[in-house]
Amino acid sequence: MIVSLGDAVVDLVALNLAALPEWGEDRVVPRIALQLGGSAMHVATNLAAFGNEVALLAGVGQDDWSDFLERGAAAAGVNGAGMKRLNAPCAVTMVLSGAEDRAFVSVYGATAAFAAADLDWGILERATHLHVSGLWQSDALRPHLPALFDSLRERGVTISLDTGYDPTDQWGDVLPELLSRVDVFFPNEIEAARISGEESLEAALAALARRIPLVAMKLGEEGARVRQGEQQWQRGAFPVQVVDTTGAGDAFDAGFLHGWLHGWPMEQTLEFANATGGLAVARVGASENPPTLEEVRRFIAQHS
Repeated sequence: MIVSLGDAVVDLVALNLAALPEWGEDRVVPRIALQLGGSAMHVATNLAAFGNEVALLAGVGQDDWSDFLERGAAAAGVNGAGMKRLNAPCAVTMVLSGAEDRAFVSVYGATAAFAAADLDWGILERATHLHVSGLWQSDALRPHLPALFDSLRERGVTISLDTGYDPTDQWGDVLPELLSRVDVFFPNEIEAARISGEESLEAALAALARRIPLVAMKLGEEGARVRQGEQQWQRGAFPVQVVDTTGAGDAFDAGFLHGWLHGWPMEQTLEFANATGGLAVARVGASENPPTLEEVRRFIAQHS
C-alpha cells in the first residue's frame, strides 16, 4: 500500500483570473470551483486513478468542509480511514488561478493540528511506500517526522518527500534530517535553489543528489530533470492548453512514483510523470478528474 501523508484541503478556485484585485475591487471570473485540495490529497487521488492501493493520512475538522473531503477521497478510491477528525477548522485555501501563476489565501486548521498521536498505525504497518507533502503546513507533525521515517525505513518502507515552498523562506527546522532519510525528493527549481544554497539549476541538482539517492526536479514549462548519483535524465513538458495549474506538481509526483515503484526505466517514468502533470493543467482540478493509466498512455502516444 502507498500511504500519502500531509494535507487535505478544501480548495475554492477562482479560474481564469486576469490579475489580482486591488483592495475594494471586484474581479469577475467565469467560474469559481469547489475542489479537493492539498498536496497529499492530490497525490493520493492520482495514484488511486492508476490502480494503486492508496491510503491518505491527514487531519480534517468536524464540519461540512471535512465531510466533502472524506466523500471525495472515497469517490476517488482512496482509503480515508486515516483522515482524523480533529477539534480544529478544516483546512481551506482560496486559490486565485491565472494563466501563468497563482495566489492563495489559506487557513491551515486541522492540517497544522494533525500530530503524531493522530497517525493510524494500522495503515502505516501495511505501507510499502510513504509519500509526504504539505510539510510547512504540518506544524504539529513536522518535528516527529524524522523518527517516523526511521521507524518505517527499518521495515523496508521507501519514502518520498515534496516539501512545497517554505513561506518563511528559512528552509530549516527538521528539513536537513528529513532529506537524509528519503529515497526520492521532488523539488521545483526555486525550492532546489533555496534548499541547496546554489544559484544555478545544475549546481542545485548536483548538491541535492549528493545527499539524496534520487532527485526529480520540476521545471514547469521546461518539463523536469532527474538525477541519480552521476546519472541524469531530462524531458521537456508536453504542449497543452493550460486551464488550471492547481496540483500539477502533485500529479507529476504521482506519475513519477507510479513508474518508479513499478520498476519502470527512468526514461519511461519521467515521460509518464510529465504526461500526468500535463493532463492535470489541461483540466479543472487535480483530484476530481485525475487521468487513468490508459488516458496517460493515450496522451503520450498522441504526442510521440
